[in-house]
Amino acid sequence: MNSMRNACFLLGAGASVDAGLPTMVRLREDFLNACRDPLLSARLDEFRTLADETQPQQIEGLLGFLNDTTRNSDSPRDRRDAAILAFEIKKHILRYVSRRPTTVNYLDGIQSFLQPAPLDIFTMNYDVVIETWCQQRGLSFTDGFNPQGEWDQSELTTAECSVRLWKLHGSITWQQENDQISRTGRLGTLREELRTSELRSRTFDASIIYPAAQKTATGILNWLQTSFATRLATVDFLITIGYSFGDEHISTKIARALDQNTALHVIIVAPTPDIPAANLQRSSHPDHHHRIHSQQGTGKSILQPGTLQQIIATIPTTTSTRRIWTPPPYNNPSATPARASAPPTPVGTIILSQPVTSIAHAQNTLLYLAREGKTWTLYQLPWPAPNIPQPRAIANGFHDPRGIAITRDGAYVVDATILGRYMGAGGIWHINLTTGEKTMVVGRPRAGKLLPFIRHREHDAATLGMLRWPTSITAYEDDLLVTESRRVTKIDTTTRTITPITERYFLNLNGITHWCDNEVLVFEHVLTTARAPGPGVGTLWSIDLDDQHPPHCITGGFTNARGLAIDRDRSTAYVGEIGADGTWHVVRVNLTNGQRETMIGTYGGKPGFTMTENHDLLLCTPQGIIKRDP
Repeated sequence: MNSMRNACFLLGAGASVDAGLPTMVRLREDFLNACRDPLLSARLDEFRTLADETQPQQIEGLLGFLNDTTRNSDSPRDRRDAAILAFEIKKHILRYVSRRPTTVNYLDGIQSFLQPAPLDIFTMNYDVVIETWCQQRGLSFTDGFNPQGEWDQSELTTAECSVRLWKLHGSITWQQENDQISRTGRLGTLREELRTSELRSRTFDASIIYPAAQKTATGILNWLQTSFATRLATVDFLITIGYSFGDEHISTKIARALDQNTALHVIIVAPTPDIPAANLQRSSHPDHHHRIHSQQGTGKSILQPGTLQQIIATIPTTTSTRRIWTPPPYNNPSATPARASAPPTPVGTIILSQPVTSIAHAQNTLLYLAREGKTWTLYQLPWPAPNIPQPRAIANGFHDPRGIAITRDGAYVVDATILGRYMGAGGIWHINLTTGEKTMVVGRPRAGKLLPFIRHREHDAATLGMLRWPTSITAYEDDLLVTESRRVTKIDTTTRTITPITERYFLNLNGITHWCDNEVLVFEHVLTTARAPGPGVGTLWSIDLDDQHPPHCITGGFTNARGLAIDRDRSTAYVGEIGADGTWHVVRVNLTNGQRETMIGTYGGKPGFTMTENHDLLLCTPQGIIKRDP
C-alpha cells in the first residue's frame, strides 16, 4: 500500500508495558508507596498535593513540579527538600526502566512498515525496548551515535539502516562526561554498566529531569524534537502508541502539524484512547479533529502483522504528493557550557604558580595538594610564604583527595578512591610531616566482595572501617570530622572508630568547618545538574555534634556551590559558587543573619580555599595559590 511508506511512530510509556516495564502513572504510585522515611514522606505528600493541581498525575508531572520548586521557591527548606525528592525519583526511574524487556515479540507488526527504509520511530521512553527488538530481529538501526558511542548527527541524517530511532527525552544508555554526550556499550552489558555507574552521569530529558542548563544534552534533545516537527510536515500517518498527550511541548508540535499538513492523520492507540484524543483536540483547531483517530488497544493487540494496515486502510485520505524528508541540519551553539576564552584574571596576589586543588593552614605551615600525573602530591610551604616560595613535597600517591586536616600529630588527607577506583569506598591517610610517612588510618582494603556491598546506601560502610563517598574533612580537638554524602562522621584517630554524628537526610555534603563550641558548619551541595554548572540548591547548615537539636539552616539557595571556610572571629563563612561560564567566585555569608554577599572576582578550577590566622583568604586555582583580602 503506497500510503504505508509515509508513516512514522511516536511511542509513549504505554508502548513498553507489554515488554514488562511500568507506565509513568505506575512509576509514580510505586514511588509514593516506597518512600518510607517519615520526614521525606510527609514532605512528599505536601508536594504531591500541590503538584496534582497543575501537573499530570504521573511521575514526570511530579518530578517537573519538584524541579520547579527546587529552582524557584522562596523557601530554602522547600528548595532543599524538593531537590532531595527529585533526586530520589531519578533513582527510582532508573531502577525500573533499566530492566531488560521480558519480551519484544509484540512489536513484530512494525516490520511491515520498514519498506522503503528507513522507518522513523520517535519515542519519549528512556528504556531500550526498541533497541532490543531491532537487535533480536537483526534489523539495522541508529539513534544518532556512531559505533564508538560518540554523538554524530549524520548517523540520523545520512545513515542507511532499517530504523531511525529518535529518543526525544534521552535514554538510560546516554551519559555525560566532560561536556560530551556518549552512549554506553553493547545492550547485553547495559544492566551491569548501570549497576557500576553513578546516577548523576545519566542523561534524561533536559526539560524534566535535568534543567535546560545541561546544555550539551539540551542541544541534542532540541534538535531531535525539531526533527520530529519537520517530519510531521511530510508524513501522512503519525501512529501514537501508549502516549497520553500530557507533554504540552510535544502535543503542541503535533497540533501545529495538523494545521500545516492537511494530509496528516493521527492514530491514537491506547487502552482508553478518548482521553489522549481529547487532550490533542484541546490543542488543535476543530477543523482538524476529523483527522484525529482513536483506536482502543495496546501495543500487544495493535502491533500484530497486518492490524495497523487494516486500520489505516479504513481511514479516508486525500491524494498527496510523495514528499521526501531530510532531517534538518544540526546546529548546536549551546553544546557545551560557555567557557572563558582565556584564563580568568586572578583577583588577588599569586603567591605560588602551581595548580592547586586543596589547601589547609595551621599556625606557621601551609599544606596543599597538586596533581602529578594521575595522582596528587601533598606539599608543605612555610607561612607567611617567602618571596620565592620553595614548597617541599611530603607524600604522593593520592587518587582522589577531597581535603586536608592539620592536627598536632601531623596531617590527614581524605581520599575518595582508596582502592584505586571511585566506587564509594573512601578512606583517610595520616602523613607524618617530618618524615613524609603515609599511613592508612581508615579504609584498609579487605578481601571479598566489598565494593558491591557498600555501594548500596542501606548498608553502613562505617562498620567495615570505611567511608562512603567522603567529600571533606576538618579537625576538631583530637578527632576528625568527615562529611560523607549524606551525613557527618567523627573519627577517633587513636582507635580508628567511625561514629555517625547525624543520621539526618542530607544529600551531597561537600564542605565542613568547626564553628564554635560543639557546632560545625557543613555545606550541602544539592544539584539537579551534577558535575556541570547549572541551577541547583546549596544550603549552609549548623550541626550540633551532640545531636541535641536538629540541624539549623543558616542560608540556602546557592547555585552549584562547594568549598567552605570561616574567619577567625567565627562570624563570617565563605562559600565558592560556580557560574555558568565555568569560573567561580566567593560568596560571603553573615552567620548571624544568613545574608549573602558575592565578592567580586572570578577564578578557574574548582572552589578550594582556607582562611589563615591573619585573615588572609587563600584560594586554590589552576594558576596557583591566590591570596586576597576577604
